[in-house]
Amino acid sequence: MGPFRILLFILALLSGCSASTMQTPGLAYRGSVIDAQTKAPIEGAVVVVTWTKKPRVTMDGPVYFHNAKEVLTDTEGKFSVDASPGVNSDPFTVVKDPDISIFKPGYGPYPSGHVKDAPIDQTDKALLSTEGTVIKLPRLKSQALVSFTDPGHLLISTVVPYERIPLLMKLINLQRINLGLQPIPIGKTSD
Repeated sequence: MGPFRILLFILALLSGCSASTMQTPGLAYRGSVIDAQTKAPIEGAVVVVTWTKKPRVTMDGPVYFHNAKEVLTDTEGKFSVDASPGVNSDPFTVVKDPDISIFKPGYGPYPSGHVKDAPIDQTDKALLSTEGTVIKLPRLKSQALVSFTDPGHLLISTVVPYERIPLLMKLINLQRINLGLQPIPIGKTSD
């Protein structure tokens, strides 16, 4: 077998080994969002799932945007977001585990300001179960809300284009305006 065929064989293996390239029909992040004090459902919270990718062979190399999906909670505070990251057609990169954020103006967001009943990794796994899980968001006072006025404050990677998370940006800008801050232009990318 010549070197060119060996290289093609290795590339074929690498492109087929990525779990992120596989589509998993029916798999979804599910749950409900409630007010931590009143236990009432929170309607209109945005649930954002973002995926990034990185080169297969790297130490602390660059990270690139792969995909984002977002939905709003219904009147019962419930949500369901397709858990498939989509196809990664680049055999030299691998899609990382997703980041999940939940935000509603006036509340502490998930994962950086919610009421923690379990570690984040356990909560993220529970979101993938058929029953989902309950996320409790606490109401915050104005001075604490300033801490959550940018996607980066919600642990969203800076490589995610704002245009790919329009529902989140709309709600963040609503919170910014309510706090007397300038809205973030949607055409702008994270700094």
